[in-house]
Amino acid sequence: MGVRDLGIVATLLLAGLSLPAAALDFGETAPELGFKDIRYLPRTLADFGERKAIVIGLTAEDSDAAREFLKGLESLNDRYRAQGVEVAHMNSGTAMTIMEVAAQAIALDAAYTVLKDRDASAAQALGVEVPRTVVVLDGERALRYRGNLEGAEAALQAVIAGEAPESASTPVDAGSFPVREVPAPDAPVTFTKDVAPILYTHCAECHRPGEAAPFSLISYRQTAGRADMVAEVVAEERMPPWYGVHADGVFENDRRMTQAEKDTIAQWVAGGKLEGDAADLPDPPAKPETEWRIGEPDLILEAKESFTVPAEGYIPYEYVTLPYQFPEDTWVQGIEILPSAPETVHHANLAFSTDNEGYEERFNFLTGRVPGGAPVDLQGPIAMLLPKGAVLTLQIHYVTTGKEVTDRMRVGIRYAKYSPIIKRVHYKRIRPKDISIPPNDPFAQLQAERTIDINATVVALFSHMHLRGRDMSFFAEYPDGSEEQLLVVPNYSFDWQLAYLYPPGAKQFPKGTTVKTVSHYDNSAFNPYNPDPDKEVNYGDQTFHEMNDAYVFYLDNDEFLEVSVDPETGVALDKPLAQAK
Repeated sequence: MGVRDLGIVATLLLAGLSLPAAALDFGETAPELGFKDIRYLPRTLADFGERKAIVIGLTAEDSDAAREFLKGLESLNDRYRAQGVEVAHMNSGTAMTIMEVAAQAIALDAAYTVLKDRDASAAQALGVEVPRTVVVLDGERALRYRGNLEGAEAALQAVIAGEAPESASTPVDAGSFPVREVPAPDAPVTFTKDVAPILYTHCAECHRPGEAAPFSLISYRQTAGRADMVAEVVAEERMPPWYGVHADGVFENDRRMTQAEKDTIAQWVAGGKLEGDAADLPDPPAKPETEWRIGEPDLILEAKESFTVPAEGYIPYEYVTLPYQFPEDTWVQGIEILPSAPETVHHANLAFSTDNEGYEERFNFLTGRVPGGAPVDLQGPIAMLLPKGAVLTLQIHYVTTGKEVTDRMRVGIRYAKYSPIIKRVHYKRIRPKDISIPPNDPFAQLQAERTIDINATVVALFSHMHLRGRDMSFFAEYPDGSEEQLLVVPNYSFDWQLAYLYPPGAKQFPKGTTVKTVSHYDNSAFNPYNPDPDKEVNYGDQTFHEMNDAYVFYLDNDEFLEVSVDPETGVALDKPLAQAK
């Protein structure tokens, strides 16, 4: 293909028009197509490994016709995967994001592999002009069929039998692959005036010196050198990190950019990455006054000893009890776990215990440190209680980094500054009784449920799985028999385990509401993070095991504590903990 041909293709893509069929002919080997999986990772056909056949069904938008097509594709997957056939759905064009395509598969209970071809280049390379086209490749990845879904099964059966399909091509009439053109700006887009305010709002929390991100996006020079990458991850909604799809409104901590903001970054890159007038540059976000995200703690507890993390190997969970016993009932609104060598800490959980009280699930767990997570940072008349005599214990999952590292844990506590405290934070952990994920299963399902026995205001939802975790959905079954989908995490990320926070008072659960979770695991070889697809996976602490933990954090609507608190000590001023009225 010459330069002129590439220019014609680019023009068609930007205009959202149908692409011409490529030169790929029947019997020819398909090129190494470029596409992404639900984890935003670049993949090729070679990642499917050895297969008797590869079936790719292509769509563009979410519509009734597309969903019916995908149901038929899943039917092929159900019947032929065990015969060594890879069935994949490839969504081409810009009408849907990777997260939306992953959520679409969950809604259809579809176990096929989900692929994204954002610029429609893979569709073009396969010679596919319109959506709802099926392509069948043989074990050598040679093209054997291109056409409608109805004719695909007969072609597939012939390929499995080592024969040529009777009909290699059938007609498809289903529109085009839209590729959205970024609108031209009214004036030149510059970093100082247009881009920096967006980055400072959405990205600088992590992408600044001293924070977790591997590079800064504060200055023009820092950003311009990575501008193409920034534009790509923003356009596909990989960044800012957000993994939740929901039907009942926006979560308070939704990090996503607007379409206009994404367009501005794309326009800046396309326009030459202009720096602009220094006078237009807003003040960068203030440098944190402390290393603690909760602000300077009132109390810092440090482990008695450091822990040496070896260079290699798996490390059993380390349990560290901090050397402090709370002398009185203490109300706190900020709790943060801070390792000295964070690169060695996969996650850590913090709970309290006392000599005279048993473990009460809804209170004793305090917080965790997980990739992408946030510390406890409560405001207003809401707090957590550390009872008199309580001690804090950390459960730490250390991981090796290739060199010996020493870590020493600290926990920062910020006392309640609001008075009176009206409510404590409650929670329930939802998990299945057993975890048993079959080998080579790309869509193993687990379900769990818990009932909340009070009238509750929901604060947040949280999901936790390991390397094979694919998705988790939350549902509420109300006492009147109705059911509501609360949240879908369709492309769960082990690296970004986010809490989903409701605006205050936005979500109510009447007494007797049952919260259900449905999760899927990808234990196939196509999962690039899978330690061993040939093994059955059970519950365990290490990342090569699996977990299935969902949390619901909530407030008791009928609880009115009215505890006045000394902000200097967190101790109640005038009376002990009141009983709920």
